[in-house]
Amino acid sequence: MTAQQAAKKILSEAGEPMRSREIARIALSKGDVTSASKDPVFSIATTIEKNIREDRYNTPKLVFIHSSDGRKIGLPSMINISQDASKPLGQTTTQRKKKRISLDLPDELYNQIQLAKQAKLADDDEGTISLLLKQGLSFYAPEIKKRLMEQLESF
Repeated sequence: MTAQQAAKKILSEAGEPMRSREIARIALSKGDVTSASKDPVFSIATTIEKNIREDRYNTPKLVFIHSSDGRKIGLPSMINISQDASKPLGQTTTQRKKKRISLDLPDELYNQIQLAKQAKLADDDEGTISLLLKQGLSFYAPEIKKRLMEQLESF
């Protein structure tokens, strides 16, 4: 069984989103997955998250769900109705009305938005700004740092 298949099974049984490490712990304890890694929980959790983030090998489909207590993994049916599960995090649906605004930003805020965009939290400037406005920049600071560090390490 793949990590994604095990995660889907566990999430279906739980009926609610869960953190990737918790999913990995349960999958390992049930024998649904195995890992020869030094830290199998980390390895499996990272695999699940990477598959979702890159939308490769994400079968069955899992999604990130953001809540007041952090980012979790869920089934598309668990996602908040206001977020379209078929689109990457931060991308808006075409069915919503959009208003255009123009504003001058302080350099510091503009630079923080550019860092978030570089971390690929969304596909474009609009999606990134929308996401940051909805969730708050401070909520994403640890994730931005983590993703930027991953990019630096890959160089």
